[in-house]
Amino acid sequence: IIPSQAVLLPEIRPIIKKNKSFNPRLLICLPGRRHKKDNYRLLKLLKKIEDYIDNYELHLRIHPTENIDVIKKMINKFGFKKYINITEKYSDISKEFSQLDTIAIAGLTGTYYELVYLGYKVISFDPQYDLYKKMPVVLEGVINEIQLKNQIDYLNMLDFDKWYQKANQIS
Repeated sequence: IIPSQAVLLPEIRPIIKKNKSFNPRLLICLPGRRHKKDNYRLLKLLKKIEDYIDNYELHLRIHPTENIDVIKKMINKFGFKKYINITEKYSDISKEFSQLDTIAIAGLTGTYYELVYLGYKVISFDPQYDLYKKMPVVLEGVINEIQLKNQIDYLNMLDFDKWYQKANQIS
């Protein structure tokens, strides 16, 4: 492993308009099939705060290696009252979701860094692996519902330019 100092945000940020429904969005990006326990833990965490995020549209982006039927079974097992939009095919996030009204949640995947690079406010779901070195993230990774609620609130209040400054400092 070679540590590096990297600037992960482009010089020019894309300007994407807010979604027409004016509902804020949570974009949950699940890791691949080798991370079934992480997917389960993240969905369980979302279920615990389901009432708290009632005004959000929930969008679930499944990793290309994951079996969608397995994820649907997990969702059904938890008994979500809220409708969850599931992206069944790999798609270009930047064309479907505005950076201005979307908060993403991603685990220990390259998707986290892609989202940061594209200018999205991203919450890191901490899988609690025993890593040699912690992966750099903008905000401390979340492991429980209190931390998740706090970060959602914080990111809602955080000005887009301030997020950009914070995100540009990870290395």
